[in-house]
Amino acid sequence: QHTLVGTVTYGLDSNANFYAIYDCAATGCMISETHFYAGDKAGMPVNKPGAPKVGNFPYSNDHSPRVSAFTYWVPLSTLPPCTSPGFVVAAHAVVHLPSGQTETAWAEGSFTFSDKGWGWYDVFYYNQVSNPFTILYCFALAHDSLKLYHLDITNQTAELTYSEYTGNSPGTYDAG
Repeated sequence: QHTLVGTVTYGLDSNANFYAIYDCAATGCMISETHFYAGDKAGMPVNKPGAPKVGNFPYSNDHSPRVSAFTYWVPLSTLPPCTSPGFVVAAHAVVHLPSGQTETAWAEGSFTFSDKGWGWYDVFYYNQVSNPFTILYCFALAHDSLKLYHLDITNQTAELTYSEYTGNSPGTYDAG
């Protein structure tokens, strides 16, 4: 139908999640169902002709009462590697227009499903920041204190990050 009913925004949050925000607030539309896929293209639920099987998408919700916005979070650790070929995402919803009309909606993407171009999907890549440092933590018992050190092996530095006075008492200490 090619009616703009809202937006879907993809991104990464600071907790190592990929997210998809469905938002129809600006158009006055309401969402009664959402279906979302993020993962390997070979694992996307489609039928033999290639049409998406949104009811089999791993992230789905019925929204009763209807909502104007909804967000899915997918841990990056569950997705294919960030480099080529990346992973695919597809976002589908059932929306209700202010006129009372009900439509199915897809987030526009760069690729269409192979069965009559019904719906879109996109490929997503992200730049994973590599950690150039080897970091260790070390406990030390020195006379009457328990100390925690942050050791940066790459740059050959050590920093005292925590010290706790234990007194000069007999017994054992559990560094955990």
